[in-house]
Amino acid sequence: MGVAVSGFEGGPGLIALWQPDGSLTVGASDKSKKATLSEMGRRILEGVARGLSTAKLASQLHMSKNGISYHLGELMRQFQADNRTELVSKAYSMGLLKIGTWPPAT
Repeated sequence: MGVAVSGFEGGPGLIALWQPDGSLTVGASDKSKKATLSEMGRRILEGVARGLSTAKLASQLHMSKNGISYHLGELMRQFQADNRTELVSKAYSMGLLKIGTWPPAT
């Protein structure tokens, strides 16, 4: 299933594609921005957006702190983010996190 939204005043639109494996691909219609999130990546991103610490995320997701740190590092590399704040900001700007929803959700 896919969703496409046209851009404002001829700018690039947004495309979201839900894949059979449950992953979500979101990107600009000009293919310049694209992100694919696994279920674990989605859950970690939502937790980071809620302000959860690595230890709290590890506890809630039944993982080690090192496992969370690994996945968080992969997300930051994928989004080219230097820190958690930039990661969340980019996720919102790409439409991965719903605006006006608390707690943050994809």
